[in-house]
Amino acid sequence: MKQATGRGKKALAMTRSATAGTSGGLAATVDRVIRGKERVVLRRGGKQVAALVPIEDLRVLEELESRVDLEEARRILHDRRTQWAPWAQVKKRLGL
Repeated sequence: MKQATGRGKKALAMTRSATAGTSGGLAATVDRVIRGKERVVLRRGGKQVAALVPIEDLRVLEELESRVDLEEARRILHDRRTQWAPWAQVKKRLGL
């Protein structure tokens, strides 16, 4: 089943596929992802369990995650309620 998904001004086709039917046609499915910039959601037992996405989409996702992590770190660093412990104490607590 294909479904249009919004992403900026262009829609990207997304296919849903049962994992049992994907193994035989995995190469063809990967080719569709690479050449057609298609996203494929794999399902097992009727539940979505994984996705194949173009590498460009993965890079965008990783960049977004990095930005979120950086914003959270900055928030913690500037929060006056944050209590800091000396590195030696942290290592001792962790058994390092």
